[in-house]
Amino acid sequence: MVETPNSGGGVKKGTGLASNIASLLCYVLCPPFGSIAIVLLEEKSNGDVQFHGWQGMILGFALWVGLVFIKIFTLIAGDIIGGIIWWLFVLGSMTLFIVGAIKAYQGERWKIPVIGDFAAKKSSV
Repeated sequence: MVETPNSGGGVKKGTGLASNIASLLCYVLCPPFGSIAIVLLEEKSNGDVQFHGWQGMILGFALWVGLVFIKIFTLIAGDIIGGIIWWLFVLGSMTLFIVGAIKAYQGERWKIPVIGDFAAKKSSV
């Protein structure tokens, strides 16, 4: 953890990263583990990083849960149908991660439906 003096004479605790880089890492670093690290390490007053950390973490967990359900569905419905659904789910998930990372780097708070509202509430935005 990096501690740097701030203009108020106190010490600012955090990762030492620019907020747009820390927000980007919330989507790039193997969600949900990267997001958990960023949310825990980053200063609580940085709403952007907190928002993207929560959104990336929830999206990562949703991806894992979705893949488990698709695997179960594949066992029931068959490999062809399950494989098609799996590829569509993975492409959609990767699109959400990529768009989220780009928007985070640009400093925008792009809300994924349902997940974004929950992330905003958790980060007190």
